[in-house]
Amino acid sequence: MQLSSSTLPLILTLLATPLCKSDQKDFINFENDDTLHGSFQGLTTSGKIIWKSPQANNNIAFSTDELRQIVFNNGELKKPFTHTSYITLTNLDVIPGNIAKMDEGFVTVKTDFAGEIKIPNDQISNITFQPLGDKILYRGPYSEEGWTATPFQSTKTDDKKSDEEKKQTKKEGWTFNSFTWKHTGTPSLLMSNLKLPDKFRFTFDMDSQSNSYINLVVLADMNPPKEEEAKDEKAPKVKRTNSASVIANAIGTGLSFRMTTSSASLLFYGFDKEGVAYTKTLTNLIQHRSYQPNYTQKNFYDVRVDKANNSVLFYKSKVLIGQWDISNIADELKGDKLGYYVQYNNSKKVNKFTDMTLSSWSGVIDPAITLENDNRDIVMLANGTDRFSGKTIGIKENILDLKGPFAELAIPTDQIQTLSFAKKNQAEPVTPSSGDVAIRFYGSGKITGALSKGPDGSFYLENPTLGKLKISFDYITSIQFSDLDYIYEIE
Repeated sequence: MQLSSSTLPLILTLLATPLCKSDQKDFINFENDDTLHGSFQGLTTSGKIIWKSPQANNNIAFSTDELRQIVFNNGELKKPFTHTSYITLTNLDVIPGNIAKMDEGFVTVKTDFAGEIKIPNDQISNITFQPLGDKILYRGPYSEEGWTATPFQSTKTDDKKSDEEKKQTKKEGWTFNSFTWKHTGTPSLLMSNLKLPDKFRFTFDMDSQSNSYINLVVLADMNPPKEEEAKDEKAPKVKRTNSASVIANAIGTGLSFRMTTSSASLLFYGFDKEGVAYTKTLTNLIQHRSYQPNYTQKNFYDVRVDKANNSVLFYKSKVLIGQWDISNIADELKGDKLGYYVQYNNSKKVNKFTDMTLSSWSGVIDPAITLENDNRDIVMLANGTDRFSGKTIGIKENILDLKGPFAELAIPTDQIQTLSFAKKNQAEPVTPSSGDVAIRFYGSGKITGALSKGPDGSFYLENPTLGKLKISFDYITSIQFSDLDYIYEIE
């Protein structure tokens, strides 16, 4: 989508003007992927976005059809929710809130962002009381902050070059623009300061070209052994170099996913007792599974790691194409760093990485299938294993009454992970109207609807199921004007 002729010159001027770091609290991302920093000021009566930029004397009004998304406060948390529960609607909206009660007609949920909301039962797909696997630890990249790009250390070929030649080739190869990390050319490493938990899920979009040899690094300790100092000061240091040393000396001990055009392999980089680097290709338990991507579109990647159960899974466009057992190397995986690297010089190939999400993970491979039933409600307990089926009678005073085929159960909600409703009782999802936006909350939560001006700089969101809600800005991460659902789906 092109920006209007009246807006484009102004945007180009503002984008070319450097901003102080203190001004970079909010971001506008346009449909052409340009990004503008400043602060959101609210809505006009006609529904345009009011934007304040330090480089403009007056506020600017943008039509929403020019925008992709607005990100608030660098995508960082302003105010935490007072609860962890949420309700997923049949249209995949996710309503964060404290579940107060449920009767024959409605579920009542108390929210931090919009007060008390009543939701018709037939519009609900499931209720998650004690979420396991949906705590968002990172979304981005919204800025370069927290990422470090470096070239690989010299190889044997580099050692023969002059100092000037080395200086010319040691380019980082990574650039950041419009919420996207882009790699072109030189072999180099991009590492995040994110700290990976022992059980996590990392998803991202990658737009890559064939034979780019992209690698994703996880659980790296970034602490390779130091080279031995020679006893004779005139003698050179003892170098432990081999085919694995370039990568291992950059990331230390860790795992590396080598992503090709149609499959993935998992490599372990480590060091023996003498400090010599070595690599081991782990056996993929998913045999003969590959996926041919569409080169004209981004591909969605999903990596899940459970160190306690020695399990690593790799999905490409929601197809499971890799599963590995890491029990033989688990004791050596003490790192918690994540990043990407390109080992070979591909000066004509451009690879883009965007829409990254790091979250905790329940360890369940495919809960979407196991918790669906046409005729019965299914209750999964917080231990992630035990489950009961039947008909939900109601929820009152933190007790869920379930009528099962053999008995009636009263289950404390603090012992329940998820309540999934029988599909036969679910109404058809409400189709979004043209111009609807999606409000995203920090962590879990999304509501779609029509945006309109509210009092005192606030705004309303009108949803056909929830009605007209006055939304508090304290809990919002972004307003999205394009459909980005596939990025944030948490299973």
